[in-house]
Amino acid sequence: MPTKKFIGARLRAARESKGWSQEELGRRFGVSHAAISDLERGVTQKIDIDDLERLARLLDQPLNYFLGRETEEDKIENHLRQVAREAERLRREVEQLTGDMARLVWIPIRGTVPGGYPDFRQEVDLEEHFPVPKGLIRDPEKGFALRVAGDSMNDQGILDGDVVVADMTLEPQPGDIVVVRRNEEAVLRIYERDDKGAYLKAANEGYKRLRLKEGRIVGVVVYSGREHRRQQAASS
Repeated sequence: MPTKKFIGARLRAARESKGWSQEELGRRFGVSHAAISDLERGVTQKIDIDDLERLARLLDQPLNYFLGRETEEDKIENHLRQVAREAERLRREVEQLTGDMARLVWIPIRGTVPGGYPDFRQEVDLEEHFPVPKGLIRDPEKGFALRVAGDSMNDQGILDGDVVVADMTLEPQPGDIVVVRRNEEAVLRIYERDDKGAYLKAANEGYKRLRLKEGRIVGVVVYSGREHRRQQAASS
């Protein structure tokens, strides 16, 4: 049996949903408004099941409503609450996604870097894009991305399967990772200088140094990320 306070709270809610005063319910039930008040506050000594059934009929409620058992109305109400919570969750996600999308710029992936050497002759599919935060590239039209499939930059944390994004408008500074074009292919290297001038080194001892005269810098890498993190980048 539910507590008197629980029954009283249900009684008050049902009475108010009918638009009745305590006096009106008392008149229909055959008791004073003070008795109804005591019932609603849970201070009455007891209420038997017969009286509870009479109240339920008067208030157009099932007996289960007062016994604390889930009624069809309760199920519907709980379902609606759940739907409302889910709708609110989706609204927040859409709001966050909209804000995140506004903070991203999408750079075309211009090819793969097989063994660390992208072949610009194979720029045939520019439908793939990689998202980066706005502000990393001054002019998105002057940026491009390459998918890495080698180990030349492992020690810089750029691994096989990563995507690097380069800005063609930047002047390289020592320590920058750059994309250098050599004839019809390119290499990913670290830009450095010594007394002989600029040179390019890999972040893997298995690759030889190159002098800048052996190629032309076409972009400074400003961002790198895992291919499987593209969706995460849109929500971080």
